[in-house]
Amino acid sequence: MHASQASAHIAQASLSAACERHSAIVASHIPRQALSIDSIAPMSMPIGRSIMRIVVSQTSAHIVAIAAQRPMSGIPAI
Repeated sequence: MHASQASAHIAQASLSAACERHSAIVASHIPRQALSIDSIAPMSMPIGRSIMRIVVSQTSAHIVAIAAQRPMSGIPAI
């Protein structure tokens, strides 16, 4: 084996070891993230629903206000 081949082999082995360590770290991190999401989601769901209700009601009110000002073309105003 030439020196350049040996150097390339060592670099590849080092990269493989780094990838294995990174995979192990990621594998241990995923369950912790899932636990965090599981604990946060119930708290944020009511907030999300409240925000959606506000947005929908404001949007509906805005659409009604615009519709009251401008009758739709082709449809006679009553």
